[in-house]
This record gives sequence, structure tokens and C-alpha cells, in this order.
Amino acid sequence: MTTIYLTRHGETEWNVRKKMQGWNDSPLTEKGIAYAQALGKSLQYVHFDAVFSSTSGRALSTTQHILGDRTFPIQTDERLKEMHLGDWEGRTQEEVKQHDATQLDYFWSQPTLYTPETGESYMDLYTRVLPFLHEIVEKYPNGTILLVTHAITLKSITRHYKNLPYEQIWDDPYIHGTSLTVFTVKDDNVTFLKDADMSHIEDFANEITYR
Repeated sequence: MTTIYLTRHGETEWNVRKKMQGWNDSPLTEKGIAYAQALGKSLQYVHFDAVFSSTSGRALSTTQHILGDRTFPIQTDERLKEMHLGDWEGRTQEEVKQHDATQLDYFWSQPTLYTPETGESYMDLYTRVLPFLHEIVEKYPNGTILLVTHAITLKSITRHYKNLPYEQIWDDPYIHGTSLTVFTVKDDNVTFLKDADMSHIEDFANEITYR
């Protein structure tokens, strides 16, 4: 079976400022770096057969901090990028609400009705990431894989493997930066071992060093 370790990038400067990022980018905060390092420490004895990151800088930086001195090669794939948010990128949700309140409401509460004029829909994102998932399960049928991606992409992946309707994509658990989801895939059987787990922060809270 394939074992997948799935995480979101660490907190960024735009996360703090509540700006929507999408395909745009901003650097990790000190907290984002520290949480990534804490996750890396909790995974220090896990051998990964492959490590994949979104091509976005915040995800790649998170991956590097997770791995630390470990020498796993990092493979990047654009299909792991966040949903493209078009004209919303770089704006706060309050700014978006002033100009596009209906679509913003659909974005969070009725994903199947969200039809952006620019950027991707939820189905566009799903169509992008699904072939990637099939490829890694086929290529690594007995492997352990680390995937570093983004909140909506991660939610789309777990929604697929939980076989949930899109209306439930934003149901709990909340995806914090560096939260860890672990599941196994064998044929049509999927087993979740962790779901948005943040115990690495609790376990190493006293050891995290902020730069």
C-alpha cells in the first residue's frame, strides 16, 4: 500500500495579514518556519521514498525546513499549487467582499456554485490534482510519500479520498499551517491514520527556536 504524509505550508506574512494568496506568494513567518521545523523533528525517523512540493515558494520553503539536514531530493509539481484565485490574489477577504460578496459566500459555503471570472473553480483544481494522485499511487505502490501543498488543494485531496461531496469540503478539521494528515491507499481501500494533526507543536513547544 501507499502511505501518504500530507501537509500544508507554514504560516506566511499574507496569512497574518489575511490576504488571499492562491498562485501568488509571500514568505514564511518565524512561526511558519518554527512549526515546519517542529514537524520535521516529529518525522525524523520516517523514511520517505519520495518528497513532493508545490512549486510555490512558501511550500518549497516549508519542505526544506521539514527535511532540515536530511538529503531526500525534493520534487516539485505545479499540480500541487493552491487554487488560482485570479483577481482576488493579494486582496484581503474584506476587500473581496466589497466587490464580489456573492461569489465569496459561494467560495466558502457553496463550492459548487462558485464560478470565478478569473482563476480556477473547485472542479478545475480537482481536475488538476487528481491525475497527480493517481500517478504517485501507481508509481509508489509500497512507498511512503511526503506531499507539501496548500489548504484548498489539501482539502480537495482529502475530500476525494474520503469520498465526500463538495458541499462538505470545508467541514472540520481546520487545516492549520503544517498540520499533518496521514493515510494509506491500497486499491480502493483508504485508511486515515491522522487528520490535520498538530501534535508536533504540542510535543516540541518548548524546543521550538524562533529565528
